[in-house]
Amino acid sequence: GVTALLIASQEGMTEVVKVLLDKGANPDQLGSNEISALMRSSQMGKTEIVKILLEKGANPDLQGKNGYTALMVASMNGHTDIVTELLNKRANPDLKNAEGKSALDLASNSDIVSLLSNIKKPE
Repeated sequence: GVTALLIASQEGMTEVVKVLLDKGANPDQLGSNEISALMRSSQMGKTEIVKILLEKGANPDLQGKNGYTALMVASMNGHTDIVTELLNKRANPDLKNAEGKSALDLASNSDIVSLLSNIKKPE
């Protein structure tokens, strides 16, 4: 239930991630723990991996275990640069996890709170 892409993503193995994706690895595949490579790299603060996964089509709004998204785990772990990257790729900050909490509710620092609070809503 754990994929090579998931392991390479959490360990920050940039070149391995690129090769796996080029060979057809699915960036949205959930492991047995219902976590994707994007979620894991967002949680672990692997900014370069996050960028690569998003460039290769990873869904920033994919919800895994208990409804968590990459934006939620980056937010709760204080990875401001990853939150910014995900928002730039149109991650939906309004999604809620199984407990009804959004990325803003889970934000662990004031920079992330500010980023998430100042998002312009479409009219």
